[in-house]
This record gives sequence, C-alpha cells and structure tokens, in this order.
Amino acid sequence: MQKIDSLKALLDELPFCSAKDYVKLSEQMEIDPNDFKSYWFWSEEGYTRNCVARNENYELILLCWEEGQGTPIHGHNDQECWVYAVQGEFLERRYEMDDDGNLHFAEESVFTQGNKSYMNDEMGYHELINNTKGRAMSLHLYVSPIEHCEIYDPEAECMINKELFYDSIQGVLLQSATAE
Repeated sequence: MQKIDSLKALLDELPFCSAKDYVKLSEQMEIDPNDFKSYWFWSEEGYTRNCVARNENYELILLCWEEGQGTPIHGHNDQECWVYAVQGEFLERRYEMDDDGNLHFAEESVFTQGNKSYMNDEMGYHELINNTKGRAMSLHLYVSPIEHCEIYDPEAECMINKELFYDSIQGVLLQSATAE
C-alpha cells in the first residue's frame, strides 16, 4: 500500500479496504491539515463531529476541537476506532470497568500531529482532550458507523447511552458550528 498523503488518496483507498486493512492504511497516512478545509467546523460549545465519508463498512469523521475541549469517557459500541492527529496534540486517558460497574483510571498518553491511536471496547473506555494551545483536529475511522455509544455520566456515576450526531456531513454544516 502506498503512502496516503492527501484526503483524496484516503477517500479513494477506503472503499477497497476491509477492516483488516485499516491498520495498514492508518500507518500510511501523512495528510496535510489544509486538505480538510472543506470539512472543518468549530464550536465554542464543544468539539464538532464532521462526517467526511460513511457507508455500511466504515465511517470517517473529522473532529474539530477548540483549546481544552474534550470528549466524555466513552466506549465504541463494539466498533474499532483509529484516531489520526491531523493537527495539534491530544491527551488520551484510558479507563477500565470493574465487576461492580466502577470505572478506574488505567493509563494516559499524548499523541501529536501525524501520530495515531487505536481503541475498541475490549480495551475499555477512553476520553480525548485537545492538549494544544489553540485549535486541533483529529480524524476518526470506525469499522462500521456508530449511531450511539456509552458515555460516563459523572453525576449518576454510571455509563449511559448517548445518541450520536454530526455537525456537518460532507462539508455541509448542519449544526451551529463555524468554518473559521
């Protein structure tokens, strides 16, 4: 597999990949952040979820983060997830659940522009935080689209089901985010 050096090259390659090819594909990615300009939207309210491509086999989402924004602790609804840091630095914290349903911190790591992370439900739960002084972007590739996932509700001290949504689809804004 050749180096994936543009978003177009990634979008051209994805339809011909199976789940077992995604590891190799993610290792070949080195995409300029400006390739995502048509898909980037930000919001002061929270990170945005911008669908770049989706079919029954995969979902490719660009997340755009203002400084300090982060996800709740969450699972992946039995899907595999590769995260590519398009721009910026991310803090990833991983958690495990004990037999009584209590979450426990397991480890934390930092990954920067051009680096990748991988997660699935067998590995536990995680949260991502934009650790950059400014905006950041991450590209998320899921084996199958995710309609909902479990997130940790700190007030209830348990996992709850959350329906997921997009802020934009293929560059068309749906929610109240902004392009600049």
